[in-house]
Amino acid sequence: MWRKTLMVLGLTATSLTLQAQLRTGDIVWTPLPRTGAPADTAYRKGVSAAFAGLIGDHLVLAGGCNFPDRPAADGGAKRYYDDVYVLAPGTDGQAWIRAGHMPDAAAYGVALPTDKGLAFIGGTGPDGPSAGARELRLSADGRTAQWKDLPPLPVTVDNMAGARLGRRLYVAGGNADGTPSQRVFSLSLDSLTAGWREETSMPGEPRVQPVAAALRHGGEMCLYVFGGFAAAAADRAPSVSLTALRYVPSARRWEQVAAPTDEQGEAIALGGGAGYALGDTAALCLGGVDKDIFLAALRREQRLAQARATGDDSLAATLQAAGRDYMTHEPAWYRFNRRVLRYSAAADHWTTVDRADQAARAGAALTGKGTTFYYLGGELKPGIRTPDLWRGQYR
Repeated sequence: MWRKTLMVLGLTATSLTLQAQLRTGDIVWTPLPRTGAPADTAYRKGVSAAFAGLIGDHLVLAGGCNFPDRPAADGGAKRYYDDVYVLAPGTDGQAWIRAGHMPDAAAYGVALPTDKGLAFIGGTGPDGPSAGARELRLSADGRTAQWKDLPPLPVTVDNMAGARLGRRLYVAGGNADGTPSQRVFSLSLDSLTAGWREETSMPGEPRVQPVAAALRHGGEMCLYVFGGFAAAAADRAPSVSLTALRYVPSARRWEQVAAPTDEQGEAIALGGGAGYALGDTAALCLGGVDKDIFLAALRREQRLAQARATGDDSLAATLQAAGRDYMTHEPAWYRFNRRVLRYSAAADHWTTVDRADQAARAGAALTGKGTTFYYLGGELKPGIRTPDLWRGQYR
């Protein structure tokens, strides 16, 4: 059954005046109105890991999380949101409409296009990770969110990537039942009753917060997965993935493809970043953590767990202090990726098309159509979100 959520009347940020456009490299950046009414002081601090997508020409931004009361560095509690906002066509100077609420507050899932809406898949919230999947549609006037249940995943999945290939929705990596994973699942839009099918797992290390895109190779739409990371486990060291993979559905086979590098040939990490397909032959990828800084943090957490397990209180105290210090630097110290990268599936080649401070995010939501994309929220550094929302035009 379809469920209609309550529509809150009125527009947010009605007096917002947009800044001038910014052009850096091959991208023209235009700031968008911020979401949330002035009274929503917690939400208006900005959220990360939100669900986002396009339904027709309407831009949807929903859910997400932040630390509104105390910073994460000071032990603040993470808050999850269930708001659904819609920005109608002709965005300049206009405001978002709150179109209702998600069935549950959540973040760290994926939103993938269906024929008439968006599938919100997995994620996590106040009650922990979810296996749920629901389709969001909008009322005819674009002002009210409507929900329909989809088949649940066989396991809880969060912090994964996803893409639609033809008539199937794919999710890859993330945490499966709470464990960093290489698992991949797909759902046929033509046979929902069949539920989710487990595909061939990705080779190599688990990939949490990877980037995915659907691109054509050899006449077939394939699933491309870039980057990711994973904390240590009992049988595995922590990792920041610097490789890229292609899944060929007809053969249910993974292949390695070119990974992004800078002009000096140094690998670029995309874990925590975002991507979308420009068409069926190329994708743009933005944001992500710095491979060296983030891997060092993961290794410190591994050593801390080992020190606690062996009762080395002195070392544990030292590592805890280092962890607190890690959270206190200015955003530039973390070296989040400022590059906008274009990947060509036909040439199996990466190009840097832009460098911009506003691209340096982790956990930002990214969606787009053609050469126009929307880069929404995310964090400037661990625990610190940004309320800034951008529209980019790739020239």
